[in-house]
Amino acid sequence: TVHDPPLVLLDEPTSGLDPQARRQLWDRIERFRKEGRSILLTTHSMEEAQAVCDRVAIMDHGKILTVGTPAALIAAHRDDPQVRQAAHGEVTLEDVFIALTGRELRD
Repeated sequence: TVHDPPLVLLDEPTSGLDPQARRQLWDRIERFRKEGRSILLTTHSMEEAQAVCDRVAIMDHGKILTVGTPAALIAAHRDDPQVRQAAHGEVTLEDVFIALTGRELRD
């Protein structure tokens, strides 16, 4: 049924949400996960992706650069000189993203 989807697609679901609404949304997403639903979401927040995603695909200009769990991506790229340069302390998924896609602003 429409109200019981096996796959949930979310495009930037927390963009523009206040902290309360964001927390409610992530609680609902966690409920979906526990029910065994698949969730596909897009986000520019690597911190959020690292915290809640089972698998992440890092994309640049419409191309998938790498796919894996947040921990596996961090481990695989931890010693990359570009990742080390991007890191401010402990290496994060955002550091990996910046190293793979570049620091320059995009049009």
